[in-house]
Amino acid sequence: MKKLMLFALVAGVLSACGNSKKSSEILAEEGLAPGDTMIEIIGEWVEIPVAGQAEAAKPAKKMKFNRDNTMEGTPVMKKVKKVNHKNAADSIEMTTMVYQLWDQEGDTLTIVSQSAVDPQLQDTVTWGIVSLTSDSLQLHNAKQGAKHYVRHK
Repeated sequence: MKKLMLFALVAGVLSACGNSKKSSEILAEEGLAPGDTMIEIIGEWVEIPVAGQAEAAKPAKKMKFNRDNTMEGTPVMKKVKKVNHKNAADSIEMTTMVYQLWDQEGDTLTIVSQSAVDPQLQDTVTWGIVSLTSDSLQLHNAKQGAKHYVRHK
């Protein structure tokens, strides 16, 4: 009987010290439903081809999301319109963009890159996160289409 009373007392004290919110309330505050988990995008991802699109670049493009919101990855080529202030026509040039920063808010991923040639030239692209699992990341952008990545192990 004494053991039962001691157990009840300890259980009461522990429950009084615990979080007063239910787990479902905590998940709702985070925008999650019961059963959902928060999967971090932090880590290294390797692009794989998406069905129906051109073959992925070789070697495969990589992106690494660091905990401090900096980024590393395979440089990407981007067309840049060069405005000529003289009477000559504008031209389109290619420049190498290097990933710099990232930010995630809900299902939106924003990536900032900077030209390797002209550091004043920056580009910000916003992607919709279609799917994020522990080993797969699917992104979509209206201009650039779909991208699929797997976690590098």
